[in-house]
Amino acid sequence: MDLKKITNGMSARGQCHPRGVTTLARKGFRAIVCNRPEGDAADQPSHAEIASAAADAGLGLLYLPVTLGIVKDETAQQCQAAQRELQLLRL
Repeated sequence: MDLKKITNGMSARGQCHPRGVTTLARKGFRAIVCNRPEGDAADQPSHAEIASAAADAGLGLLYLPVTLGIVKDETAQQCQAAQRELQLLRL
């Protein structure tokens, strides 16, 4: 699992799969923010599948799709609000 630490409260990684969600929970993560748009790739699990696995592992999940190359101020604001909602951003 290739995790990239961004801050003490947030890390990033590539596509999350339901089978890897329990590993994230064991590592101490509390929530997942899923930024990949639905149907982005044929082999991609749906965000509902990831949400189900997250719930089973006791993790929160927020679906906030971002289209590659189209990141607007609104997208950044939604991400910041999501972090506050999931209590990942330490102010």
